[in-house]
Amino acid sequence: MSYVKMFEMVKNEMIEVLEDTTLDNFPEKIDVLSAHIDLMHSLTRLTFYKQNESVSNELLTDKMNADVSLNSSESKGDFESLQETQDTKFSTEEPIKDLPPSLKDDGGRSMYLFERKLEGGYVAKINGYVPEAIIRKQGLQHHDYVYAQEIESSGERKRFLYSLAKRAEESAPTDRVQISLCMLESRGKQLIVRESMDSTGEDFFKKHPNLEFVIQERDITRLFLEEGDLVDIAFYEGNIENQKVIWVHH
Repeated sequence: MSYVKMFEMVKNEMIEVLEDTTLDNFPEKIDVLSAHIDLMHSLTRLTFYKQNESVSNELLTDKMNADVSLNSSESKGDFESLQETQDTKFSTEEPIKDLPPSLKDDGGRSMYLFERKLEGGYVAKINGYVPEAIIRKQGLQHHDYVYAQEIESSGERKRFLYSLAKRAEESAPTDRVQISLCMLESRGKQLIVRESMDSTGEDFFKKHPNLEFVIQERDITRLFLEEGDLVDIAFYEGNIENQKVIWVHH
């Protein structure tokens, strides 16, 4: 399918959403409408790259898949994230000590332990991945418990609707560090971060005045990053060089 046809398809879907939008349900429609706009913007930029920079067809296909795949947890226009679902293909890690992987609420409904990852999160009991967008929408924190309603199953592939069930009883220790509201700067062919507009980020850079983050090429490609973008980055303590852009603010 050509980019023009994809653009028209997304535009028509957006029109259908708008026609179904009322004053009462508009707040519920904002995220979906924003996703359509992001995807249309990505298609426009891909067309520009093809016409003006002679990008290979293979690279263009990879970039397009990163933006329109319903199974991608990392793309800007990820419809599955907006629907609060995701494929459960995710690596299993060591069990968390002293915390049960699942509990029952007063009504007998299962609650599952949530683990915050560098980007997104993981529910080990059901081998479920939680997209970054859902974590932010629900305000999920490391070691919260979540409800997970299975809404689709095909063999080993399952999808869930997540919602907060129970807050962590105490702040859980983690070696994950997040720096929010970072402005991307251009230096030659690189994109770098040297400051943050967030108070926590400001304190971090004051403590490390000579530190700068060089944005990974993979993040620039999959998120179509450019100078002036405002992003959140995350890394694990002692592994700053492998930082990752986990969110782009619009």
